[in-house]
Amino acid sequence: VDAIVAKRTGYGVITLRTGAKDGWAFIEVEDDGVGMDEETRERAFEPFYTTKGEKGTGLGLSMVYSIMQRHEGLVEIESEVGVGTKVRLLFPIRTIEAPVKAKELLGEMPSLRILLIDDDTRVLSTVKEMLATMGHKVDTADSGEDGIKKFMEAYSRGETYGLVITDLGMPKVSGVDVLRKVKEISPTTPVIVLSGWGSEAMPKDADGFVTKPPRMYDLRTAIAGILKNQQNVGM
Repeated sequence: VDAIVAKRTGYGVITLRTGAKDGWAFIEVEDDGVGMDEETRERAFEPFYTTKGEKGTGLGLSMVYSIMQRHEGLVEIESEVGVGTKVRLLFPIRTIEAPVKAKELLGEMPSLRILLIDDDTRVLSTVKEMLATMGHKVDTADSGEDGIKKFMEAYSRGETYGLVITDLGMPKVSGVDVLRKVKEISPTTPVIVLSGWGSEAMPKDADGFVTKPPRMYDLRTAIAGILKNQQNVGM
């Protein structure tokens, strides 16, 4: 905005540049406007200092300076009266370690037969793909009612699911209803609840909780926790 205001006529050139040099990433804004004299340049970052009269607040560049300080960055100004001004923002380039993959952190896990229940078909498709990527076999149901039906049918055939993952907030038959019915039929079958309402919404009988939208790491962590608990119980 300052570069636009600094134009000497209705026309002018404003140039934006980005790049990196000597461990710093930078953004430059250069104009061919009226430029600054030495006093103005030295006072440019002072709060409430302005050369725009009543139209200016004198807070623009001081706010920029404050933000850059919080990011441990620098602000440089080059200016010449009648030639123009260049403002350069410099950000330190930091090296961070690559994130540890969930598989490396949590180790291998056995393939489970999972019943996934959610009334949102997009979530259903995404989570199914995540679970399949982990090596699990997944059956899906797009309602609590259909989920209970599939669980009961499998149980009657002696094909109990190793895990049920259900959305909490579904119409008619909710995730709580699914949880109660699964535990009534097969108390040892673990149930993970998905919800965007926060972990405080987790029913007390649930074996795990994953916040929506779910991430693969969170799903894998929840499943690994259940498997670990089962191993401890069996010892």
